[in-house]
Amino acid sequence: MPGLIDVMIAVAAGFAAGIAASTLAVRPVRRRLERAAGLLELALKLEARYREASRAARRLSRKPRRRYIVFEVIPASVADAESLEETFRNVLKDLKGLTGLAEAGIKVIEYNPETGRGILRVRKGYKYLALAVLGLVRRINGERVLVLPLATTGSIKRARKLLTS
Repeated sequence: MPGLIDVMIAVAAGFAAGIAASTLAVRPVRRRLERAAGLLELALKLEARYREASRAARRLSRKPRRRYIVFEVIPASVADAESLEETFRNVLKDLKGLTGLAEAGIKVIEYNPETGRGILRVRKGYKYLALAVLGLVRRINGERVLVLPLATTGSIKRARKLLTS
């Protein structure tokens, strides 16, 4: 498609240059110039639409980017990874409903019950929502807890490094 747009622009520009160089009467030349300008404008609009569509297609075809939130549960011995994830999902569902829960893609990747630290994975645009979820958790398995976010990172490797430090 870019080839077609380039050809249309070249034809319109050549047409306009040819008209300007001709020695025809004023009225026909004016009509031809207006037509050439219209063709050029149309070609530029088509090119802009093509660029916008190709950018949108690239965005949609990419794998969704994720953020990893390292958190700590106090007291540590209260929960396991499954109950943590279930609690996080319930709080998020209360906040944003099933649609928000599905879009956020929240998941506990790792959790160490001895240290009380874990890694929560979430889609990039929902990082602040996930941080709010961590702050809203008050009970896990009927026990009072405090969930503290320690760090946010873009790679699982860095999150695991922070988890062990």
